[in-house]
Amino acid sequence: MFAEPKLTTKELSAEVGNLTYCSQYIFAVGVVSANSKIAHPPRNIRTIGTLIDPLSPPENLQVDFLPAAHPCLLITWSASCPNIAVPVGYSVSAPSPLPTSSGRFQVTVSERSPARMTIITEPRSASAELAQTLRVVHGKSYDIKVATDAVGAVSTATVPFTVPHFLQPYKVRLTSRPEGTFIVYWREPYVPYYVGDFYYEVYVYPGRSLASKPEIFPTTKPVFIHKGNLTEYTFMVGLRSEDGVFESHLTDPLVQNLDGQVSTLNIS
Repeated sequence: MFAEPKLTTKELSAEVGNLTYCSQYIFAVGVVSANSKIAHPPRNIRTIGTLIDPLSPPENLQVDFLPAAHPCLLITWSASCPNIAVPVGYSVSAPSPLPTSSGRFQVTVSERSPARMTIITEPRSASAELAQTLRVVHGKSYDIKVATDAVGAVSTATVPFTVPHFLQPYKVRLTSRPEGTFIVYWREPYVPYYVGDFYYEVYVYPGRSLASKPEIFPTTKPVFIHKGNLTEYTFMVGLRSEDGVFESHLTDPLVQNLDGQVSTLNIS
């Protein structure tokens, strides 16, 4: 393991430079004979990890929707390295960036229409897993990225996210079975008390098109099973109040076939 010393000195201490961030190094000290570079067996072997690089982009950026009376996004990410000796901070402000201090992270949220930027600042933390909630507006689209606020820091790739409309179901998933059964799942929106009783409507179009008249199936549960004669259907889901006063936007049309392939139908 220690065939040849990497550094020799006559002092009782030495500085080792040019180490890589977030890496493990093994250190040991041994005596070298005056006429040879072969060291005696080293003692006090220690493994030391280097710390986080403040310029590296965070990892695993994810965005999820939290339905509530005041809708929010849950933004989560990981520090680029778990070795954090000095607590790191994270940040938010609108409509333009605020001055920042070193050692913090920035969550940059760009609203597409109207164009506006928000920077979120959080209390300092030594945690490697972090989260931030952000109040948003129904139906708006956002571009989100995270970086430390060190000068020259690299941000994560941008994650785009469109907030569901008021009462709109979201996160629709489709699966199919070889015998011709299609199963539609979705997440339920926040429904305030004044909407009253409500139900969902599942729109089923034959094939990969919205040209034909759909079959509309009411259901009270966030799951629907359809069995038809075709190998491919297009599905959309909406919410309607029992009295007909409230009606949500429909979800984006999703196409499912019996081969298990799912795609979004472009209607622009």
